Amino acid sequence: MFLVDDMGWQETSVPFHSEVTPLNNRYQTPNMQKLAEKGVKFMQAYACAISSPSRCSLMSGMNAARHRVTNWTLEYNTNNDATGGSITLPDWNYNGIQPAGTTVNNATSITSLPQILHDNGYYTIHCGKAHFGAKNTAGEDPLKFGFDVNIAGGATVGPASYLGSDNYCTAGSDFCINGLDEYAEQGMFLTEALTQEACRVLGEHLDSQSNQPFYLYMAHYAIHAPYNADTRFTSRYTGVFDEQLGQTLNSTEVNIAALVEGMDKSLGDIMTFLDDRAIAENTIILFMSDNGGQAVAPRQGRHNRDQNYPARGGKGSSYMGGVHEPMMVYWPGITVGGTENHNPVMIEDFFPTILEIAGVTDYETVQIVDGHSFVDIIKNPNIQRDRTTIWHFPNRWGESQDKNEGYGAYSAILKGDYHMIYFWENQERRLYNIKEDVGEQNNLADQSAYAQTLTELSEELTDSLIAFDAQRPTQNGEYVPWPKDAVYVETVEIGDPVTITDAIFKFSNENNKYYYSIQDNRGSDMAGPFYWTLGNHNDYKAIQVSNENKTTGNEKETQLFYFTRGTSNKSFQIHTYTGQPVDFVNGATRDSWNNGNLTPDGTYRYMQYDTESSGEFQVIKADATDYFGIAYNDGTLMNNRGTANGSAANMKWVINTYSGNSVSDSGSRYKFTLVESYEPTAIENILNEKPLYSYTKEELAHTEGIRVYGLDGRYIADIMGIEPGVYLIMKDGKVSKIFLK
Repeated sequence: MFLVDDMGWQETSVPFHSEVTPLNNRYQTPNMQKLAEKGVKFMQAYACAISSPSRCSLMSGMNAARHRVTNWTLEYNTNNDATGGSITLPDWNYNGIQPAGTTVNNATSITSLPQILHDNGYYTIHCGKAHFGAKNTAGEDPLKFGFDVNIAGGATVGPASYLGSDNYCTAGSDFCINGLDEYAEQGMFLTEALTQEACRVLGEHLDSQSNQPFYLYMAHYAIHAPYNADTRFTSRYTGVFDEQLGQTLNSTEVNIAALVEGMDKSLGDIMTFLDDRAIAENTIILFMSDNGGQAVAPRQGRHNRDQNYPARGGKGSSYMGGVHEPMMVYWPGITVGGTENHNPVMIEDFFPTILEIAGVTDYETVQIVDGHSFVDIIKNPNIQRDRTTIWHFPNRWGESQDKNEGYGAYSAILKGDYHMIYFWENQERRLYNIKEDVGEQNNLADQSAYAQTLTELSEELTDSLIAFDAQRPTQNGEYVPWPKDAVYVETVEIGDPVTITDAIFKFSNENNKYYYSIQDNRGSDMAGPFYWTLGNHNDYKAIQVSNENKTTGNEKETQLFYFTRGTSNKSFQIHTYTGQPVDFVNGATRDSWNNGNLTPDGTYRYMQYDTESSGEFQVIKADATDYFGIAYNDGTLMNNRGTANGSAANMKWVINTYSGNSVSDSGSRYKFTLVESYEPTAIENILNEKPLYSYTKEELAHTEGIRVYGLDGRYIADIMGIEPGVYLIMKDGKVSKIFLK
């Protein structure tokens, strides 16, 4: 069982999407490709969005809602939920899972997968990250769960360092990896050290000639932070232009790509070991990740967009980017090489599956097993599995609380093509068709056509959570309602994205145009206010600021903008007066903002116009009446840095961001003022419509009460004598546009 930490479904050269994407092209994983060529790829494999819940489900076969280890564990009796919010989170099992017969508060006792395999004659080896239970409990030690050997596994979340020169530790860290001193002395990278030690231990077992079958749980710390440089592979990615990012990979992405390739080398080394020992054709390999790829700082590109593209979100998020995993199975003589299986699989399904593969049928557990074996769909790929998948995270993840990107306390259900997410904080439900909308940009929850689907999924999610005896948050001493009883009232706090209404600004479309000025909140003491203005910055078409109001004169085209709808009800696109798209993209500027030399292209992102495509932006609630923040869809808050000097010095300041920026800054608060608009007349609206109906001449000629007109308004008496085309008809005093066949 080969488990990778924090690996997104597309962080590999093996595509798990319907087509190869630029993200696949970023990575080099030849051994994953070999495994895919020999086995089957599971295209709908899912795990929890956080490490500990997934690992506890794998060990127990329980859904996270039932074992209640719903967030990450570490210290004994320590709740790792982030603080804040308007709800009180439940007292979950932050001490993790524990071996059967062990009593620990805030923990779940289980009969573990390796214990059952051990009891049925298997030699069991644990290598790498455990993260099952808190420190100073039995659950932190893999040996207590039935493993015969434990290599470097404990309660820790990740390594303090991957570097042998650091002895896989840093001063004062709680994340030191122990027991690998021999490899550290050689300066060996942690991924390689774990691989060599796993092969050494397995080799000794095979040399014993006991003919005892084995279970190797190869649970790498890679590709979890810290992103130390694996210098065996970094040169392959250094200076490489990335087609998705549109720029050269930065040092973080170089190191992550090297971590991925180092993990892939480990897979290849183990496969080679099995070949060399002539047991490859009698060994089943399962490959999986424990949660989605990291999609927030310090990753390069747009947070929650580029890291798991085309999925949205990442580790910790309820969106597919947080839970969709790369999964493969190679079962010699059973799997058909190079095939895909589109049946859904959840992390707890590995428990009964591995036992069935091992031929273990007579066993008992102290826990209820929720997982479903997928042996049948491996043996018979034609089976269409109807599996409903449930997620439960009544917690707050520390790295992000951006509800807009799916973070925060939530529960979710996936049934067929529909993914519904329920947020406990505000009882909001979101609904997506992930087959048609893999990036989950089009929320269907408010569309009447999907009301029944929303109701049915809410009821099934509620029934499942009740059956799991799931915990739920409280608010003002009362339990937050179950999904089926949700009453959503949008509550927006300062700094949150808001739903865009006409009170903020009207959206333009092909026929209706509403032109606005964007004015900041700076006062006369700073020569303000400043208006967003088209300008030039180091030969880039930059949006800058001017304290001259040019919105009603000959230069209005430089200060008026219109807005179109984005892919959600909280996003929009910006266009110049003449229709040029606006985006937040890479350009050049000067070091320390104009005080030094010109930087290389791509060093900074800032607002530019006449770009290749339109960016997506959000309106952010600010702490000033009638003013709002403007953020890029990755959460980057815009600030015009406008000062008297900035305007006087040929508008050097660009619309950008800076450390510590917030909507309490008057340069990050904007007013949208409608200056000019165009709304078609009623007849123009009709002419702009697509034909709604199609008629033959005979149908119109024999229909009473209809009069036919040309688009020029001319009445046509002889319907049978006109050519096919577009006409207007009047019936009961109403005009419609039709196509005459």
